[in-house]
Amino acid sequence: MSLGLASRLARREVRRRPGRTLLVALLVALPTIALGGAAIIVATAQRSPTERFRDHYGYTDFVVDVGGPSVEGAPRDPTAALLKAARSAFGDGTQVAPLSYSSLPARVQGTTAQRGQRSKNLFVHTADLRDPQIAALYELRSGRAPAAVGEVVVSTKLANSWNLEPGDTLTLSRPALSGTVVGVVRDRTNYDWTGLVGLPGNAFTLPENAGRSLLLVDTPQPVSHSRVTRVVEAGLAARPEQLYTAERNEFVATSDPVLLLGGVFAVVGFAVLSIIVAAAFATSARRQLVTIGQLAANGAPRRLLRTSLALQGAWSAASGLALSAVLLGLGFGFSRSTLATVLGRDVSKLRVPVGQLIAIAVIATVASTVAAYLPARSATRVSVLDALAGRRPLASVPRRLLPIGIVTFAAGVGLELLTTLAVTGGNGSGGSESSVFLIAGALGALLLLGGMCCISPALVSVFGPLARRLRGAARLTARSIARTRPRTAAVVSSIAAFAAVGIAASTFMVTDRAHSAATNAFLPDNVVILSANSCPNPVPGGAQSADVEQTSITEPCVLAEPNAATTREVEEILGSAKKAPLRWATFDPAPVDPSAPPVTDALVLQEPGAIRVATTELLKLIGLSDDDRASLTQNGILAIGEPGQWADGQIQEPGANLLNLRLRTRSGDVTVQAATNRDALRYYGFGSFLITETKAAALGLPIREAGAQYTLPHRISEEQRVELSFLSYGNVGRNFADTSLNISYSYFRPAITGGTIEAAIALGVLVITLLIVAIGLGLSATEGKDERDVLVAIGARPGTLSSLSGLRAFALSAFGVLLAIPVGLVPSIVVIHASQSGEQRPEGPIVPWLTIVLLLAIPFVAYAIARASSSIGRRLRPVHMSNFAFD
Repeated sequence: MSLGLASRLARREVRRRPGRTLLVALLVALPTIALGGAAIIVATAQRSPTERFRDHYGYTDFVVDVGGPSVEGAPRDPTAALLKAARSAFGDGTQVAPLSYSSLPARVQGTTAQRGQRSKNLFVHTADLRDPQIAALYELRSGRAPAAVGEVVVSTKLANSWNLEPGDTLTLSRPALSGTVVGVVRDRTNYDWTGLVGLPGNAFTLPENAGRSLLLVDTPQPVSHSRVTRVVEAGLAARPEQLYTAERNEFVATSDPVLLLGGVFAVVGFAVLSIIVAAAFATSARRQLVTIGQLAANGAPRRLLRTSLALQGAWSAASGLALSAVLLGLGFGFSRSTLATVLGRDVSKLRVPVGQLIAIAVIATVASTVAAYLPARSATRVSVLDALAGRRPLASVPRRLLPIGIVTFAAGVGLELLTTLAVTGGNGSGGSESSVFLIAGALGALLLLGGMCCISPALVSVFGPLARRLRGAARLTARSIARTRPRTAAVVSSIAAFAAVGIAASTFMVTDRAHSAATNAFLPDNVVILSANSCPNPVPGGAQSADVEQTSITEPCVLAEPNAATTREVEEILGSAKKAPLRWATFDPAPVDPSAPPVTDALVLQEPGAIRVATTELLKLIGLSDDDRASLTQNGILAIGEPGQWADGQIQEPGANLLNLRLRTRSGDVTVQAATNRDALRYYGFGSFLITETKAAALGLPIREAGAQYTLPHRISEEQRVELSFLSYGNVGRNFADTSLNISYSYFRPAITGGTIEAAIALGVLVITLLIVAIGLGLSATEGKDERDVLVAIGARPGTLSSLSGLRAFALSAFGVLLAIPVGLVPSIVVIHASQSGEQRPEGPIVPWLTIVLLLAIPFVAYAIARASSSIGRRLRPVHMSNFAFD
């Protein structure tokens, strides 16, 4: 009976306060939609190996890969042989469809292509789209399937880039190939595919570019993998690993961490949001004091009152969950094509993880209920007379609250530290261990938030003593904040929680980005390196013949200069790139003697008879530290590699950062000492040694220029990558150059820089924190209605009211941001240091100064906005002494 009464009272209050209900419902709905939508997308994206086989090969029963190494006894025509064997074993209804893949760097002829899209890496599929098995793998968007060798269908992405449509002639200028476009298709499993499909024998399938060759087999009835294996081995002499069925295939099962990981995110996310929800209920709890007093005067037990106030959080959360369900249903019900675009493939079935959604809903409801219960405990302790009068005596902050907060925060940091050390030591892989680590990490985050919430009332309490030292509007603001300390502390905690999460996220992202860049050491995506080596071939054409007598001594590869025509073409492709010649200290290398005994007291340098000269551009590119530059200048030769790579005691002198380097020349060995780099490099692709011009002159090593380093003012485009690949592809007779060039450039898609990531996170944190500040100020404004009426009654100037609004906004946001900085930074720094504890030279955490500076600007922005809003509001709706402050 008491629970039913409490529920009815809670529903009535929820209806009576639509503003608060809407705020709480939105705070519950937004993370629920984000987490629920992510759970649905991930669940839909995850597929078993059997499902992936069906998606990739349609209704095909089994697939044989005949493009691998040939097997002794394999037939010359695998399609006919497999068809004969399969029909003999499975029936005359068996069908075999060949499908092969190849790649082709190509440049389209004409000016119809989009700017910067003329050159593409084409992925050519060779198959007959009229075959039902093949047709099931593609979606024909327009036109028809090829019916002749000279006809092709192009992918939607290629059609958009090169402005192709059925009836056009696709003509390539490099290589010189052409065909008639009769249709536009899309690969059902890869929407990003850029290529074309043609019949066997089409002009775009070059034998020298051949890749996988598959035979897709459809049988009249289901067959087991073991039975198929026996048939394939008998018909094709194919190895079992070249056979794929729905039962056993090349696809790997993916784990399903969404339930646990989503639950952890839900717990932490709703814990952060519950702080501002608690602020909303703390503000409204004061306005419900009269109702509480009336119920208490009529004999309602304190437990009933607390339950009623707490259930208001549950009913508000129910409203938010209902809104989330409606929006998720509408979103995924009417945007199946959008989901397919996000996943990059057809979505055959939308998977709704009901268990995960229920878990998210339960966590949201519990968080909202607890957020309402916390202020309810203090509100129900007010005496009946004070409650009926609408007063809430301000109690002093318990002395134990601050130590409890510090200890709780320290416990959270310690738990995060222990979790990080456990993950780092045990690699964090493996079902149950990963679950424990995730739960421990979530518990540590909750302890951090709990400690912060205990500390904030103690910080806000300083406004009381501070008010005695202030004058004017600042004194009024400090006294107002001190009188509403419980609600103000909740607002400060909510601001600090969101800002701290932003600081922590920015710290981890920026540090991880910098650490990944130092670890991966990729060539920058705006740099191209051109060089060449000349290696003697015993037999013309480079093929080794059994008739050639094998010797134990061979001529080494030597440094070569790229030919002038190729260099001009590279410079035309790169346009306005800045050129810096590559300089080398050269020597005449001795012939290679494989039978010579190994050298254990030095590192031997022989091929290609050259050491890179440390030019200014080269040192800047590889990111040599100041200490290592000093070592290079002092010693003249620097061995570059991973820090600690040269720590072999047989080579490195004890107690010195030096190693012995032996140059093996035709006139004899030359042994010198080389320093070793102590710090990590940005790029390691320039060999193992650098030498200064002074040292080269002292050793009598001639310096020559061979090759160049090109630096572009922008990232290398896809078109430039393809054009460069023409120069070293090696397909003679197809308008490809046949060279021995070494052209180095980034093969990866342009990555977002660490600065861009930090700026994006900082701006996101700024916007979200300003929103939370606005919500918090809106909640605290309800506490100032009576004060505003009193000021109007005594004739306060309008500017005083504006100053009060601005100073209140400044004080709340400033305290929130100042509390957020240590709360966000301390655990992040501890965790990052712990995660890098096993590294030889840890990079350490990187403080996101941009995020912190923007957060420190929030109080000033909040002051300006609040003051301007107050001024505009008074002009639109002048404030007069009234009784509207009494609810």
